[in-house]
Amino acid sequence: MNRSAQPEKPFLKPDDTLILKGMAMTWIVLHNYFHWLPGLGIENEFFFNEANFLDYIDGVLKGFKSTLMYSFAYFGHFGVQIFILLSGYGLHAERKNKEGFNYPVYFLGKARKLAILLLIGMIFAFLVRYISTGEWVSAASFLQHLVLRITSIANFQKQTVFDVAGPFWFFGLMIQLYLIFPAIYQAMKRTSPVFDTCIIMALSIINALLYPWLHAHDVPMMALFIGQMPVFIFGMALSKHGFKTNRHLLISSVILFILGQRHEVFFTSTFIALSYILVHSYALTRDCFKKHLPSFNLAFGYIGSISMAIFIINGPLRTLPLFKDSQGEKLNPEMFLTFTAILLILSVPIAHIYTYLNKLAARKT
Repeated sequence: MNRSAQPEKPFLKPDDTLILKGMAMTWIVLHNYFHWLPGLGIENEFFFNEANFLDYIDGVLKGFKSTLMYSFAYFGHFGVQIFILLSGYGLHAERKNKEGFNYPVYFLGKARKLAILLLIGMIFAFLVRYISTGEWVSAASFLQHLVLRITSIANFQKQTVFDVAGPFWFFGLMIQLYLIFPAIYQAMKRTSPVFDTCIIMALSIINALLYPWLHAHDVPMMALFIGQMPVFIFGMALSKHGFKTNRHLLISSVILFILGQRHEVFFTSTFIALSYILVHSYALTRDCFKKHLPSFNLAFGYIGSISMAIFIINGPLRTLPLFKDSQGEKLNPEMFLTFTAILLILSVPIAHIYTYLNKLAARKT
């Protein structure tokens, strides 16, 4: 079998990656804040609930402002899929022009970066908890949470997936994807775009069959590698083959995404469906935005450059009493701009600390 042709030019350049990261992180931050506002605790991120979509429709009918808030609260978590897609894309792009593969060096390098980021995030999270409650976490408890998260054990149960801070489940998922990437890469070396599409479809069907059983056992499938494999492989396929618009796939993706809001059997397919829709949309509009709205791309590109720092602190930060409503349970919508300003200010030095520690650790290994 002939090796599939590599795209002449990469589909995503470095500035595209940063812009997409910035857009995705903006979605995530808006989602993380808005879905903690009174009455907006709606989402179908890990578990399907048709009532949440009906609540979303009711919210949309209340007016333009309500539509924006409900849309970010309900759909904003899909920004995570862009990061998963970009991870698959980046890992494949990094490997495809290299000969040989040292698995221990590869995995330890990736795990080290995740561990440093998680460690910074956990220190920040427990510091915020101390400011809010006056209670220090014990060293044993800190270590236990760190191990459960970096080994991804916490991702396998509904009761533990959101421990420490909501967004931290992503660390366990990435560890799993890093572990299996080399095997997927070898399997995809000589596959065609059609074959890769068929694999993504087959995995989507498997996920649809697995989801009810895992849900019944309180296992959040979308926090595990199997649930996110279609999006991850889609990212790898983009690096390998590039991207060509396909009207039939686009229409099918739109239909799947709509059906997934109302019927459980289509729920797990909404993640790959929206990923395809977003990539298709970006491919059609990026040149227009770069030409006519350079400041738009500059802003999202900068957010993308500090996105990992934003990711690890935005969850813990919103738990401060400063941002809570009068009951101290939900968030105050009037504090969102203050929250955003503080988030961005803190993210800059934390991003520099993360970069410095990564360089320091790389020199010592």
